[in-house]
Amino acid sequence: MALCFRVFGTDYEPPAPREILDALEESEFEVSLETEEENEDDEEEWFQLFLYESSLDEPVTIVILEDDELDDELRELSKLIGNVNGDADLVDLKHQIESTVLGFRVEYPADDEDENALLMCHLIAQVVAQKTSGYFTVDREAIFDDSGELLVELAEVEED
Repeated sequence: MALCFRVFGTDYEPPAPREILDALEESEFEVSLETEEENEDDEEEWFQLFLYESSLDEPVTIVILEDDELDDELRELSKLIGNVNGDADLVDLKHQIESTVLGFRVEYPADDEDENALLMCHLIAQVVAQKTSGYFTVDREAIFDDSGELLVELAEVEED
């Protein structure tokens, strides 16, 4: 299964595709962008983006989560967080989870072991988290703030 980053934001507006592209280009990734939207001229209305990087065979995909999928993801995340003992940062994270209004899935190309793809996905998740005042997870194993700082490792948490 492909590696998946999940981004959760507390702002209602997703970043414009151009903002994501600019951040990647600043980090020297050679990327191009495609959408599946009917009106590709309207950068504000997107639900799925495909980012192509010169070293990858397949695109990195960014999907805005539907409300029911977002609710499911937040329930799962809350359950995982509830099993972690932590400090004030964890309490702040729990409040941020309760304030989440927008979610994204950043999908790593399934058959690609390229380190550039992993770095690009991490950067995309961080940029989207910054633009939506949020945080992101990597395969439900770790949670990072919008600066990319590790908040909590979930891999060590056992589910009931």
